[in-house]
Amino acid sequence: MNTMSYKTVSANSQTVDKKWVLIDAEGQTLGRLASGIAYLLRGKHKTNYTPHVDCGDNVIVINADKVVLTGQKATDKEYVRHTEYPGGQRFTTPKELLMKKPTKVLENAVKGMLPKNRLGRAIYGNLHAYVGAEHPHEAQKPQTIELDMIAEVIVAEMKTYSKKKAISIDYNPNNKAVIYADVQMLKIILHGLLLVNCIIT
Repeated sequence: MNTMSYKTVSANSQTVDKKWVLIDAEGQTLGRLASGIAYLLRGKHKTNYTPHVDCGDNVIVINADKVVLTGQKATDKEYVRHTEYPGGQRFTTPKELLMKKPTKVLENAVKGMLPKNRLGRAIYGNLHAYVGAEHPHEAQKPQTIELDMIAEVIVAEMKTYSKKKAISIDYNPNNKAVIYADVQMLKIILHGLLLVNCIIT
C-alpha cells in the first residue's frame, strides 16, 4: 500500500504558493463579493489549505467604490465605532462611508469574514482595494477572475493535485458539480461547492 496517497500535507511559509488575482467589483453585490474575496484570501481553494497558515492569494480589487448594496442597506445599515473618549460612540451608514472612504465598505465586509486574531490581520494585509480601474500592481501580472470563475479555480487546483496522485477529476459547468475520487480532497471540495453554490445561485 502506498501510504503517501493519504498523507496530509500542511503548508508553511516556505512551501506556500501565493498568487496575485484581480477582481472588478463594479456592479457586484457586496456580501457575495466579500465572501468570494475572503475565500481566496484564506486559501480554501487550494489543495494544501492549512487553517493556521497564511496560504491564500493576494487579491486586488478595482472599482471598490462601485459595489452594490441590495434593499435599503445603504441607508439602514450602521457601522459603529468609538473615539475612546467619553460619549464618543459614532454611527455611520454605508452611503456616508462610501462618500468619505469609498474602499472602506468592502474592506469592512471582508475583514468581518476573516479570523479575529494575528493570522486574520496578516491575511487582511493581502487585500488591496482601489477606487477606479487603476492599480499599482501591474508588475505582479495578476490573473483577472470573475466570481463565477472561483469554481474553475478550485477545479484547476484539484487537477494539479490529481496529476500527482493519478486521480480523475472533472467539472460540469451546467450543474456546478465536481466529480472526485479521493477522500483526502473531500473537505476542500465541500468548502468550494458551498461557496460556489452561495455565489452562483
